[in-house]
Amino acid sequence: MVAAGLVALAAALLAALYATSAAATARRLAGASTRTCASLTPSSGRVGVGGRVEEGPHGALKAPLSGTACVWYRAVVTERWTELDRAFVRDIDQDGYLDRSEADAATREQRRTDADVSAHPFVLRDATGSILVDTRGMTADRLTQSVRTTAGPPVQGYFPDNMIPIERAGFGVGRASGRGPSRFDREETVLMPGQQVFVSGTVAPHPSGRLVIGGRGLVVSSRDPDELRTEHAARARLAQLAALVAAVAGVALIVVGG
Repeated sequence: MVAAGLVALAAALLAALYATSAAATARRLAGASTRTCASLTPSSGRVGVGGRVEEGPHGALKAPLSGTACVWYRAVVTERWTELDRAFVRDIDQDGYLDRSEADAATREQRRTDADVSAHPFVLRDATGSILVDTRGMTADRLTQSVRTTAGPPVQGYFPDNMIPIERAGFGVGRASGRGPSRFDREETVLMPGQQVFVSGTVAPHPSGRLVIGGRGLVVSSRDPDELRTEHAARARLAQLAALVAAVAGVALIVVGG
């Protein structure tokens, strides 16, 4: 009972942290006045601007997984495999061999993730003018997902040579730690020229002399700004409710168990 109560309290803390983050995002979006590019100045502060995407000073980028021509990308490859953990090896029937059930009991799933996110600015243009968007730290909302696949070998050259997965090893007792075949989950999100987006961020001068929108809490979304604000506010309320329920349940379990 006490252990379950502590787990519930930990869940309540995580839900409260998520609620705080979602509420902060909702406040930032609500506090960002919707402006045109021509009306922006270095003192505009946090704003929201809608427009079409154009290539930035570095030109078109090439997404690493799909090869899509774009102005921004995020590519994530997660490798998953099972590996024999020798700390859990038990020769239960004392026959000197590790049979299938004994191997399964000692096998643990492992994973590692490699991410590649572009950081070059792109241009946002509306009917009145344009502004640079500094993509560093950018949150992408409902942008185009160009790749989402599972299984198969890694993309050629994507992982360094010394990180290419090894072949399956044996599972016999006394042999090297057994490793099962790897599975790869690939996801790639891109922002392409010509897409209509809403950008919420802070306006500042750029070394090139142009204005740039970016900074902490930068959001680039394919959705309407009102829809974006409403969703984050709803997420915050739901997480707050979950945190309250988990906290009450945790305290009750600890009291009963004590």
